[in-house]
Amino acid sequence: METSKEITVISGSPFEFIFPSNMQIQSGGILELEPSLVDVNGFEMSNNAAGTKLWSAENGSVNSTGWFFASHPGYWNLTVTAGGISGTGVVRVVPSDATTSQLMIIPSPNFFIAGEKYELTSYRTDNLGYSGTITPPISDFSVTSGSLSQEDDRVFWTPMTEGLQQISVVDVDLSSTTSVVVTHGTAIDTKIKLSPPVISAGQQSTVSVYAFDLAGNEWPVNATITTAVGNDSVVTQYETWASFIPDSTGFWRFETSWYDTTTDIRFDSSIQFEVEYGELAMITLEGQGSDIAADVAFDLNPRYYDAYGNQLYDIGLNWTIDGEDSTLDMILSQNKWIPTSVGSHEIQANAAGVFTIVTLSVSAGNARTLITEFDEGFIVKAGVPSEIFIQIADTRQNLAPAEEVSTTISNETGIFEPSTSGRGYWTFTGKTAGQYDLTLIQDDAEKTLSLTIEPGEAVQIFGVIDGTNFQQGDYALLRVYGVDGEGNTVKVEPANTTISCTSGSTDFITGDTWEIEISKSGLDRSCSITWNGLITQYFFDVESVLFGGAVGSTNTAMSLAGFLLGLVLITLIVLVRRAKSIDDDEDWVEDEFESDYYDGDDYDDDDYDDDDDYDDDDSVDEDTSGSNDDINQQDNSNLNLSDSQKKHLASEASKLGVMQAAPGTEQGSSGWYVDVSEEVQYWNVGDDGSWTRVE
Repeated sequence: METSKEITVISGSPFEFIFPSNMQIQSGGILELEPSLVDVNGFEMSNNAAGTKLWSAENGSVNSTGWFFASHPGYWNLTVTAGGISGTGVVRVVPSDATTSQLMIIPSPNFFIAGEKYELTSYRTDNLGYSGTITPPISDFSVTSGSLSQEDDRVFWTPMTEGLQQISVVDVDLSSTTSVVVTHGTAIDTKIKLSPPVISAGQQSTVSVYAFDLAGNEWPVNATITTAVGNDSVVTQYETWASFIPDSTGFWRFETSWYDTTTDIRFDSSIQFEVEYGELAMITLEGQGSDIAADVAFDLNPRYYDAYGNQLYDIGLNWTIDGEDSTLDMILSQNKWIPTSVGSHEIQANAAGVFTIVTLSVSAGNARTLITEFDEGFIVKAGVPSEIFIQIADTRQNLAPAEEVSTTISNETGIFEPSTSGRGYWTFTGKTAGQYDLTLIQDDAEKTLSLTIEPGEAVQIFGVIDGTNFQQGDYALLRVYGVDGEGNTVKVEPANTTISCTSGSTDFITGDTWEIEISKSGLDRSCSITWNGLITQYFFDVESVLFGGAVGSTNTAMSLAGFLLGLVLITLIVLVRRAKSIDDDEDWVEDEFESDYYDGDDYDDDDYDDDDDYDDDDSVDEDTSGSNDDINQQDNSNLNLSDSQKKHLASEASKLGVMQAAPGTEQGSSGWYVDVSEEVQYWNVGDDGSWTRVE
């Protein structure tokens, strides 16, 4: 059988007061003390069960209600008693708001040993004038070496690395830094070091013995070095190291012994290694000064040799290309360099302190694209060299001057050739004006430009009159045009064109066409044309017609005269018949003859006019004759031209289309001229620019 019964357990008689642990307060502050009252078994009860409490403090004061008033920083004992029951606690009073704070290391020797623990605190002086230590949070500390740890609200530093180290703390807003010297700790073992790590035949090397502590610090020690395997005669012993120069390849072994007097422990070590070929003394690379394409991998083919000329193998290189580490790229490409940009590149390789450098010039690869600044069209003038700069772009879009460009355009259209301005510059000199496609080709790249060849500057000017047989009273069309050095027609500018014709006046019609009124007859009528400093003359003959062409051509004048003569004859016939029918009427006849149809004054006036015309002609002939006499007397010397002079002047006239002035005559002024037929002629040049040939 089983039975259960609920019982109530209560605390026993008061046994002691227990204060909380880690009580802390700033100086000048107050803290309410609330110790726990327990029985002998640790069961808690009301802390008033023992009666009225009496308080005491080692430093500071406690009032009757249990409030503690802190003063000086430090660890202070607090005591409470009531009815014979007592209890003791510890309160830490820390400085109040800091005015100064200084880092402290406990303990603080002259030097610190690596691997040992040291407490870090801050010695603070507060605004009440109290001073004391305080431990800031671990996050407020920083060290240059070693580690920080926290135990029981205390911060510890364990230094690790030898040398001068710094410790800093920030206490509220105040920072403090201390520099200390750290030495190695207690040796736990020794090790042997070879320098260099890989020993080669003929190479001077050293062997040293080092002790090391728990923190990993190493320091050389004076150990005994023994050659267990190898030629001991090439080994020289020094205080803490030994030097040797292996004279052959093979295995070597050194054994060392060192006695630590601080711990009375002996440490023994040994090392075994193989002496190989001599150390690397030279590295060679292919391609020094070569010009390579940007889109082709170039094998640098490195080779290695020792000081004795023995070739070495399987040596890893460090690569630097144009100042940037490219070791990984070169390893992956098996020492083949794939350039990505054009220009001069410096490639440096090194291993074991041996360096080699090659300089390569990289040009753009095969052209994939041609680039110019005339994609919208290339406009040139015939006979004038025009430059075009052409670049190529390879598969990596590297740009380079295009130096092997060809074109499909014919030489009759224009000449495409390299320019003297530099690489990538080409000169195109157009010949035949018009619109063309200029196709540029290099490697696999092709580009077509719209080419416009405009006429160049005119070097000659020409005038052409439609028709050849001209008579007085006619009108003709004169077309004026220029020709450049390549034979292209150049349009004239009417505003800058002056035309003077000896046959009559001229009127501008449109474009390059003028209308000439042919009012004066004669052989070698001419039109003088001036445009932009160019001069030409066009000669033609004008046949004289009746009435000076006032009624048109000769045929027109004859037809009109015949018509008038017929009209007169018909009138006479009618009058004669009427006269016969009225024989006896003489008065009528007289009246008829006195009529306007038979006005004698009309005939007299015509006869008088004809006489005047004859007189005028005689006068002109006399004036002309007199003028010719004067000219012949004045310029008779100019007529004495040799055949070679005539041929030369006729040749120039044929080239320029303008009669050439004979020696003694200024071109464009009155005087003697030679035409293309070598005929010597005298021409008067009027003030209005008209030309008149003097027979």
